[in-house]
Amino acid sequence: HISPGKNQWTWGNHEFGYAWDRNLTDADGPYIELMAGVYTDNQPDFSFLQPGETKTWSQFWYPIRDIGAAQAASTRAALSFQTSPQVRIGVSVTERMKNARIELLRAGKVVKSWTETLAPDRAFTATLKMKSTPDELRLVSSSGETVLRYAPRAVVEAEMPKPATEPLLPKEIASSDELYLTGLHLSQYRHATRKPEAYWLEALRRDAGDSRCNNGMGLIALRRGEFAKAKSYFEAAIERLTKRNPNPYDGEAYYNLGLTLRFLNDDAAAYDAFYKATWNQAWQSAGFHALAEIDCKNAEWTKALDHLDRSLRLNTDNLRARNLKALALRKLGRTQEASQVLAETLRLDALDWWAKYLSGERLTGDSQVGLDIALDFIRAGFYKDAQKVVLSLKAEDLSGTAPLIQYYAAWIAKKLGEKSTSYLQAAAKASSDYCFPSRLEEIAILEEALVANPKDAKAPYYLGNLYYDKDRFEDGVRLWEMSAKRDPSFSIVWRNLGIAYFNILENPTKALAAFEKA
Repeated sequence: HISPGKNQWTWGNHEFGYAWDRNLTDADGPYIELMAGVYTDNQPDFSFLQPGETKTWSQFWYPIRDIGAAQAASTRAALSFQTSPQVRIGVSVTERMKNARIELLRAGKVVKSWTETLAPDRAFTATLKMKSTPDELRLVSSSGETVLRYAPRAVVEAEMPKPATEPLLPKEIASSDELYLTGLHLSQYRHATRKPEAYWLEALRRDAGDSRCNNGMGLIALRRGEFAKAKSYFEAAIERLTKRNPNPYDGEAYYNLGLTLRFLNDDAAAYDAFYKATWNQAWQSAGFHALAEIDCKNAEWTKALDHLDRSLRLNTDNLRARNLKALALRKLGRTQEASQVLAETLRLDALDWWAKYLSGERLTGDSQVGLDIALDFIRAGFYKDAQKVVLSLKAEDLSGTAPLIQYYAAWIAKKLGEKSTSYLQAAAKASSDYCFPSRLEEIAILEEALVANPKDAKAPYYLGNLYYDKDRFEDGVRLWEMSAKRDPSFSIVWRNLGIAYFNILENPTKALAAFEKA
């Protein structure tokens, strides 16, 4: 039910496959992978996650000795059971088991048994000829508990799964419902040659008010940092959803609108949108958490605590909400309760760095984690705490965070009414190697930096990288051109422009000139 996915993958027996065999093996191809999937049917299948949701599973790996291939296993034992050409059994355990019984059964009756003391370094194996073939192997503890059993099942011919097919082109699909679901599939599976936008835009061409496709297009725009465009899509979805009833069946569009409005620095309107999203239980936990972050920015600690309690009733594993609750409790002077919340959080996840930091541990994780924690503080208005984190960070070799740390410091300093010039100058001089901003919050940080320091050629370069990665190609080119104008000697930005001029603008002459300049 949790880990149903499994497959065997090979690149196939044609030139394309043979090329990958040469790349991925020494001289003994073909190349084969065995895969398993958790909450998936197989490797390329993805499940959806709600904001703040946790999915958990466990995998246990331990060595088995002497028994050969295992047919059944648990955390306590592994069994091997072969009946042809003769009966061969093996039992390997992970704990000492005194006077354990190994039983062979046929039709539910024990036909052969052994009493042994088993241990991880002492497997049990036996090979024997039997007149009647047993159909079950069982390991029983000295107290009579069945530790593990295996009974081979008859092999039943199963229906071959249908091969994946290319979706029809948008105009070839008859219904808006299928257009939406095809777009959802493409969005979920990150298709190599098809984009969900084409399907959702075709649906919107037929019906401009389609709520699901407007919400889908809004999410694409939001993830690209096109906040004004996202807002219009979400508002169109809400207009259709509330045409007959002011309280829609699903609150997702309201929640997504709230996220977008926060990026547009309109917390008051975002607050209204988040609250409306909480009318729908599916979005209550995420909605109340977002409301609490705005409450904290407004120093309304009692209200924040109430909203966090409501959020955590529905999702006790939301670590960010739990950590924010500890901060709110501290602001209310309830420090002992805050410590208890943090201790419980670390029992849930001993590796949660925000909880560890709030518990007094020094940050020893990598600097990217530190920037994430700074943004957790910033979202709730704890700018001084965020500043303390950022100023404590040291960029590791090849991490690419040296410029970002300084840009963050400059942005936070301005929020606090402090001077930011020295941070901006340090950011401009920092090594650009491996610096690839990716967070949506970094759009505002870099936009502010490239205006505040017109001599900085790197800020537009970094923001161009971010936009290009998010398929905002024209915006990326515009910013790379700004970077090249500010510093014509920066070779990498000319290399990037060469790629964009050829692939996006389809201008080989301009591309060649840029590559030669690089």
